[in-house]
Parts: sequence; C-alpha cells; structure tokens
Amino acid sequence: MKLFNIHVITCNSVSDFHSKFKKGMMLHIILESFKLFFIAAIAVFVLMEYGVPLAQKSMQTDSPTGMGEFLSTTKSADSSVKEVLRLVNMIRLITENQLSEARMLRYAGLISHASRNME
Repeated sequence: MKLFNIHVITCNSVSDFHSKFKKGMMLHIILESFKLFFIAAIAVFVLMEYGVPLAQKSMQTDSPTGMGEFLSTTKSADSSVKEVLRLVNMIRLITENQLSEARMLRYAGLISHASRNME
C-alpha cells in the first residue's frame, strides 16, 4: 500500500530540474485554467437556459388585467381599444390560437384602423 504519491523527476543538473518543474507547473496551470473556463461556460449556459425564462415569466403581466386598468383610466380611447380587443378575440377564434399574441394585436389594429378610415 502506497502512503505517498511521489513522482521522481530525473535530471542532470539543478537548472534542468527547474526547467522541467516549470514546464510541468505551466501545463498544470493551463489545464486548470481550461477547466475553470469550461465550468464558467457551463454555468452561463445553465443560467441562460433556466434563469432567463424564469425572470421573463416573473416580469410578465397578465394582459387582460393590465388592459382593464388601461381602459378604466382612458375614456377617449375606450371604444377603439375595446374594438381592437374584440377583434383579437375573433381572430383568436378563427385561427384557433395558431397566431402569436403580437400578430393578433397587429392584425386587429390594422383592421380597426382600416374600418375607421372607411367611415
């Protein structure tokens, strides 16, 4: 049974020993640096994968309640906003919720704007 892990460096002189020792230490430092770099890269990828969606989810607000507060504070744009929201609901039903919320709002806004211009 070995008690110590002793590595013997064979060399001819003291300066030869120092150069071999420095090379070994440099290799060790480079390998440890790469190991730390990869650990940091993995940590960044994990944070991007799991941390960012959680932060985005916590920052999002529920659009109907936010829109309800907006409707209660603005009386002049009340009818046009309600019209756009009704159009969004109709587009959602027609497309069976296959479009993104942003596209539905954009299309509803365009339809509402075009209908106001035709009057």
